[in-house]
Amino acid sequence: MAWARGAERAGWASAWASAGQTSDPSAREWEYHMHLEISRFPSLHFYENKLLDGAEVADKSASFHFHECLGPYMFFDIADGREHCGRNAATQSLCNDFEADAAIEILSFLKNRYPLEFTSSKIGIITPYRSQLSLLRSKFTSSFGPEIVAEMEINTVDGFQGREVDILLLSTVRASNSSDGSHHTGEARSIGFVADVRRMNVALTRAKLSLWIVGNARTLQINSHWNSLVCDAEERNL
Repeated sequence: MAWARGAERAGWASAWASAGQTSDPSAREWEYHMHLEISRFPSLHFYENKLLDGAEVADKSASFHFHECLGPYMFFDIADGREHCGRNAATQSLCNDFEADAAIEILSFLKNRYPLEFTSSKIGIITPYRSQLSLLRSKFTSSFGPEIVAEMEINTVDGFQGREVDILLLSTVRASNSSDGSHHTGEARSIGFVADVRRMNVALTRAKLSLWIVGNARTLQINSHWNSLVCDAEERNL
């Protein structure tokens, strides 16, 4: 299985350093502008419950939040998804067609069922891998048209550092072909740099009203932090 090259990892390190983030999230109180359902997990898991929610969005709800599939915070288990190398195998970047299709299905449902709530400039789609980014842009352009896609924020997690949108969809990509993930050793390597807790933290704290995560639960649970997220989602029936 191919792993991401140092260039993608270096991009994250640069983004983190330029933002001036402390390596100890518990050293201060942090304020983000997130719905309470979104901030609940990162606050407890990363910030010792010191994460402050911006009052203007913490209790705000959208009409689509009342639909069981479009809540403020959702985890969609794409169990049949499979990761593979992108078109340029030399980059060793990964993509996942099943997750890209799921992302289109989710946002198409939002657009068709709640057209007044679908504002493309307030929607973001992020992923850790550049190959998945290219796949998402291509598929979304075919499904929604170039005008709508041009207004959306479709980027890597690294490239989205410091930005916020109302609705954010995260494609985690990793989906092992192995039934138990035993073909890799060491937790940090088992899901590549998706295991980087700082990158995970950024991805989970960029949405104001809705955060929708698409991923392969079995593969992500190889990592302790992602296992905590999946278990939390299961406990909350998300």
